[in-house]
Amino acid sequence: ALTDAGQVRLLDAKGGELPIQTSALARWDPAGSISWLRVHFQALKASATASRYVLEYGAPSRAPHRAFRCAEGRAGFYYETLPPVAW
Repeated sequence: ALTDAGQVRLLDAKGGELPIQTSALARWDPAGSISWLRVHFQALKASATASRYVLEYGAPSRAPHRAFRCAEGRAGFYYETLPPVAW
């Protein structure tokens, strides 16, 4: 059972691990197994075909945790990736 939102990782089509942010939205029981998990990541479209991602759980993520924020500039809104964060 998945009890820790930090023990998931997202892989791209080539098997490379992507930086993600996760949070448990709901749990099944008092033991703490997660029933709803939110996963945030920046999807990069490398070609005109559909991108493929795989979500795995069990082992802690090896990718550095990166935060990002949405900000407003002169040309509109943009996303900015922040430096890696040690969690």
